[in-house]
Amino acid sequence: MALSPNLKYLFRLAAVSFLAMFYINGFAQGTPTIFDCLGAKPICEQTYKEEFFPRGEGNFTGEVNPDFSCLLDNSSAVWYTFITHRSGNLGFQISPDDIDSDINWGLFDITNDDCRDIFSNPAMLVSCNSVGGNLCNGITGINNSTSVSTQEGICNSLNPDNSTVNTAWNIFVPVEANNIYA
Repeated sequence: MALSPNLKYLFRLAAVSFLAMFYINGFAQGTPTIFDCLGAKPICEQTYKEEFFPRGEGNFTGEVNPDFSCLLDNSSAVWYTFITHRSGNLGFQISPDDIDSDINWGLFDITNDDCRDIFSNPAMLVSCNSVGGNLCNGITGINNSTSVSTQEGICNSLNPDNSTVNTAWNIFVPVEANNIYA
């Protein structure tokens, strides 16, 4: 059965419109993976253990902006999301199997925004730590043993605000019930 020229035109127009829609919405980069914020693993338990830590790159590059984040990039980063179930102060601990691992992390509030806004919206970054070396490798997170929410640089060196020394730990993050974080 042959299609009429008008019907062929409509099919082509629909196909081009469909592809343009996916390209404009960022889907041209591919399917999101766990290496992309849009493909983040949801965490539903109070304690989560990653049994297999894969290495790789996602299909959405440049998600993190080094101009206002302590993270230079998000290569080999696995993304996770979680919802806070009550208001209060958020703290967490990341404990790698290899105590010499230099773990860098950022915490983004995506409650009212989309993962695609992280690069351009500095207000989404609520805590970040990329301090490494010496006693700062290994276990890291938020335990309120410092007064800053963003740290980068070398362990035990002065923080950029010159009021504290860089450590592997950040100050608690005040959260509201039902906020979503990545």
